[in-house]
Amino acid sequence: MKPINSNLVSRVTAIIFIAFLCGPVKAMPENRAPSREYDFRNAALGMTLTQFRTGAFPDADRDKKAKVFCSSDKVSNASGIWFDLDSESAVGVIECKWFTPDYFHSWREADLSLGATGIAKWARYKFVPDPHDRIVRLYSIVVAGYPRDAVNVMDGLRGKFGSPTRIARDVVQNAMGAKFDHTVATWVNPLSTILFESPWDDIDTMGIFYYESRLSAYVEHSKQKAKGSNASKM
Repeated sequence: MKPINSNLVSRVTAIIFIAFLCGPVKAMPENRAPSREYDFRNAALGMTLTQFRTGAFPDADRDKKAKVFCSSDKVSNASGIWFDLDSESAVGVIECKWFTPDYFHSWREADLSLGATGIAKWARYKFVPDPHDRIVRLYSIVVAGYPRDAVNVMDGLRGKFGSPTRIARDVVQNAMGAKFDHTVATWVNPLSTILFESPWDDIDTMGIFYYESRLSAYVEHSKQKAKGSNASKM
């Protein structure tokens, strides 16, 4: 039994580098393992920032006012629009999100349909200049949902991408001692990785993480290089 504390960064980083360094992964026989990057709601890993920004909001039939904002935008007097990049901005990472108008001329992150009946709390898309051609491309998508939708979301992922490459189940508990079933599943193909975790971070959140292997490894390598350069100046 373990407390709810995902250590997500180290786990996902390990998955990224395993996928990147080991090359093509031999999946389970029933896994489709397509030879293209994974995608989420019309956003495909590896697509350019221009392609993403010119695309329609995935739930435009429900929210016609949703608009994409990115950390590279010069947004003034736009309450509610924020980004959290930490050390990633130093290596040129740009984060984008869908926002919808809220009360009092402010914005909030737009809801996205997730699976058959679920709603995502938020979805965040990260881009980086490709070291091969300097074109800014999508390398990471992080989606937060609700654990109550976990079964539907897993069914949706299986229906779209086949059975997981790996799946693990155990039990976690919170600080009050309450116990919860915990699932971690990964889909890995030669170009990208999906990690599903429920619960993730806290008992009320489920996480789905999409990573383009080559660009994710490049970002992690660049961050570590920048960290080492900063340490040498101390």
